[in-house]
Amino acid sequence: MELDDFKGKKLTLAGNFAGSEDKITTDLQQKVESANIKQRRKLMYFSGMLITMAVVYFALHRRGDTLYNTGMLLLGAGFISGAIYLFMKSRALKESLYSLPVTEFLTAADKSLTYFRFGDWLVTTSILLLLGAGGGMVLISRLLNYTDNLPLLIVIWVVFFTGLVVFGFLAGRKDWEKAHGELISEIRKVKASLTDAE
Repeated sequence: MELDDFKGKKLTLAGNFAGSEDKITTDLQQKVESANIKQRRKLMYFSGMLITMAVVYFALHRRGDTLYNTGMLLLGAGFISGAIYLFMKSRALKESLYSLPVTEFLTAADKSLTYFRFGDWLVTTSILLLLGAGGGMVLISRLLNYTDNLPLLIVIWVVFFTGLVVFGFLAGRKDWEKAHGELISEIRKVKASLTDAE
């Protein structure tokens, strides 16, 4: 969705803002629109990358033993699930939301720009379990050629994968706050001021 697609919506939204011009500016409206467009493009890009990775893993899943093949299938399924999740998450604010009262629109915008809500935790945890199990199977199937200490290999993988997930979460949150932190803060301040004024 390009910025031009918002022109019709902008007029409707501006009409709702007309009674509160002292608290809500056109600048804030444009920031919300721009942030959602950038967010959608970024998530669509990563969704495409995950689909590409899934195709590669599915193509390679019959080139090893049973443990390896199962792991590759789980990795492929995890990447496909991640791609679907990112695609769904990338949907911009629905057109109907631009005709809502100002406070409801700001609530929807805040929700759209918040990093990891409860639903995100549920979905990503399931996807990470798939990826963790698949990656562990692939790694262990290869390392069993050099050692038969299965418990040690499992511990090594769990520690490594857990560290990778934690690092990814913290790095992602830092990047998210850098990209959206100021806008989210501004939205919440405006929403709070409107609530106090009611």
